[in-house]
Amino acid sequence: PLVAKSCRGEVERLYRQTKDVNCQPHDDVMNGLSGMGLHCLTTHYTQLQQPRCKHAVNGLLRVQSNDFRAIFGMVVACKQAIEQFCHGVSPGSGRLHACLRSSIGKIKQPRCVDMVSQAWSAEKQDVTINPRVQAHCKNEMEAYCKGVEH
Repeated sequence: PLVAKSCRGEVERLYRQTKDVNCQPHDDVMNGLSGMGLHCLTTHYTQLQQPRCKHAVNGLLRVQSNDFRAIFGMVVACKQAIEQFCHGVSPGSGRLHACLRSSIGKIKQPRCVDMVSQAWSAEKQDVTINPRVQAHCKNEMEAYCKGVEH
């Protein structure tokens, strides 16, 4: 609800700007609430113009980085890779993301590779999204990054 409320008009604007099919508006779905709308907003995070929207999407990216199950379609896309390379790794705290990244060159499912790469890319663009960085660098972030817009 926060993303939909904060990001009104962004999905349509991003579609006009990028022509990304994931950003194509749908009459039957309120902006930002569909899986495709959320994917559009997270994929084009750096292009968001409304500060409230960017803040809301940053929160969503943090949730997704923490637990891959929050990323629409990733459970299905990466099921085989998780069974093969991450058997026994518990979801949450970014553990499955880290496991999948360590095996990215061996993953055979292209959709899974794309999704792992997209999540990793978001964390590279804003390191505060990564739960491990949040946990291990909390004091440094408070000391050196206070007031920095994410």
